[in-house]
Amino acid sequence: MIVMKFGGASVGSVSDIKKVKDIILSRTDKNPVVVFSAMAKTTRSLLETAKEYAAGNREKGNKHLQQIKEFHLEISENLLNPENYSEVSGKISDYFSMIINSLNAIFSLNELSPRSSDSVLCFGELLSTLIIEKYLSQSGINSKLFDSRDFIKTDSTFTKAVPNFKKITEKVNEIILPSLNSGFVPVIQGFIGSDSKNLTTTLGFEGSDYTAAITGSILNADIIEIWKKVQGIMSSDPYLVKNAETVRLLTFTEAEELTFFGAKVLHPSTVLPAKNKNIPISIKNTEDPEGPFTLIKPDEEYRDAGIKSVTLMRNVVLLKYKIENYSDFYKIQNDLDRYDIQVILSGFLHNRVEIIVRNEDYLESALSESKNLINIIKECALVTAVGTGMEQNPEIPGKIFSAAAEQKIRIISFFKGDFSVVISVEMAQAEKCIKALHEVLIDHN
Repeated sequence: MIVMKFGGASVGSVSDIKKVKDIILSRTDKNPVVVFSAMAKTTRSLLETAKEYAAGNREKGNKHLQQIKEFHLEISENLLNPENYSEVSGKISDYFSMIINSLNAIFSLNELSPRSSDSVLCFGELLSTLIIEKYLSQSGINSKLFDSRDFIKTDSTFTKAVPNFKKITEKVNEIILPSLNSGFVPVIQGFIGSDSKNLTTTLGFEGSDYTAAITGSILNADIIEIWKKVQGIMSSDPYLVKNAETVRLLTFTEAEELTFFGAKVLHPSTVLPAKNKNIPISIKNTEDPEGPFTLIKPDEEYRDAGIKSVTLMRNVVLLKYKIENYSDFYKIQNDLDRYDIQVILSGFLHNRVEIIVRNEDYLESALSESKNLINIIKECALVTAVGTGMEQNPEIPGKIFSAAAEQKIRIISFFKGDFSVVISVEMAQAEKCIKALHEVLIDHN
């Protein structure tokens, strides 16, 4: 069996959904489980609506909400026959009544808490799967709709919930597996789950990839297919590097490095569940199903040395500390953890330590008590070259420094791991840097 996940852009219009239906039809013999994101930019629109309510702007929020409702009704009307449209439109109205109830509570409190945010954002996926599953069934696919909150069980960290794999395994085997074995095509929502009290949680933005990987790992899928409107993972951001190409093969470890250091095609947590079960992941383009795609395989099956991709992570901060011993470093880490500041990288040089963190709004508060802090460099970006065999290729750091010097790019800091070389540069030079590194490390034209 296989798991197929379709991203929001891939189900953003009537024509998009018809293409998705054809792709699913071509794979019904493989016993698919199908995971859907919210349509187009619905999740972000719902978030904007909730923010307006929290700010007391109910009228403005209602305009956003009406647009979201009309969009989903229009999609439904153009996809479904009259009988199915009547059923689905009634359920859409019910969902929007529920959304209004959550929004009114947000309005009363003048606050958008993580818990109340999840209670609103979950409806993007609930709406998309309601409509698409009915269309699949109408098109002759033996589909069956499930609510992911019944089996994707998590902790109560709203907006970035941590899955409870033991509980999920029990629920997937109880709820999804029997229908799959009976010949149904289960249709489930990505992104959403529920905690032990059955309160709705979410896995973070782009979390539908993670849902697919979790479900696929539990069901021991032959492959997890991630369908988007991109031709797989690219050798760099194609909006910045015009001659970026599809990376045809990656190891799990390379894919983990790429997602961690800024490649946006996959949710950062997607790889691990598949890696634990040695289940390949493919990333394909709904606009070109037979075209170039990325296949991610176990490390031991594919070890082609060389740089595969160059990524960019904007808006990070470099912190420099003076320390006497490791206990000072652990105290620094604890102080950052208390404020939920994500440490991306750290490196030592004698009695100095450099730490790269995300530039959060509350970073200054987290640093206010730091006695060892000697320098803060803001407006930074990380440019990362990822690939296998770094330790056997001493030429790569030299090429990076030479390319930077030729373009007059100042390298602020340098980090080298087994699968990546990372430099921090001024944000203003980041795009020039990623183009220069792609040219010397990857571009063979």
